Amino acid sequence: MITEDRKQKGLVLEMSVHENLTLPKLEQLAAGGFIQSSKERDVVLTYIHLLNIKASSPHLPVKALSGGNQQKVVFGKWLAMNRASSFWMNRLAAWMSGQRKRFMK
Repeated sequence: MITEDRKQKGLVLEMSVHENLTLPKLEQLAAGGFIQSSKERDVVLTYIHLLNIKASSPHLPVKALSGGNQQKVVFGKWLAMNRASSFWMNRLAAWMSGQRKRFMK
């Protein structure tokens, strides 16, 4: 479930966008006790692109983002935790693609 209080329960404000997005997936990103940085980077870039998170760098602290972009990070964390996240990511990508096409007309 996505929390309504993103600043108190949904985000670690002092941590980066990168760190917040990968927190729920650390176990899946590890092999032999070490985080696989290439997988971690792929996850982060996928969520940033898919959710259109506006940040000058994935290493920017979440507290520096606008409220809307902070909410997108919370949603990205929820997607990362959700077992059906690939289903939701595909649906979201299709919806966003349709929105972009409609906007461009």
